[in-house]
Amino acid sequence: MAFTSAASGQKIASVTLITGEGRKCKERKISVTEAQGKFLFYLPFPTEPHQDTSTILEKAGIENTCIPEILDILELLEKNKVIEIKNR
Repeated sequence: MAFTSAASGQKIASVTLITGEGRKCKERKISVTEAQGKFLFYLPFPTEPHQDTSTILEKAGIENTCIPEILDILELLEKNKVIEIKNR
């Protein structure tokens, strides 16, 4: 898995998911929306303490109207075992 930063600043432009190993490795590049990119930029690193979604939304300056698209990318990342969502 890899995040590609946007040239314009504090956001992620795309996420690349890599599955399989060796010659059976598959790569899937996912372009993200502006709100998703800002949100992903502020996700804590695995070595940092867990933060709830509302805290990350606030840090990223994302309005509540964007929550459905944020939930979409979080679901995709959790399904692919990139992140772990706590307190469901």
